[in-house]
Amino acid sequence: MLGLEQMHRSFRDYLRSHGSFEDTLSDIRKQLKHMGDAGTYDFLYLGGEEVPTYEEWCQGHG
Repeated sequence: MLGLEQMHRSFRDYLRSHGSFEDTLSDIRKQLKHMGDAGTYDFLYLGGEEVPTYEEWCQGHG
């Protein structure tokens, strides 16, 4: 996380550097191998990032 923060000035800037929620989700899973879909959704939601409703997210992520 510190490396991503240094590359993008802040971790929030890193999170917002993606075009969509799905792009952010995919890149976090690539960069932070221990994060799964549900954990990443919760992380973004609790961090105040814009995420789809839980019901919408469940439809695409079973």
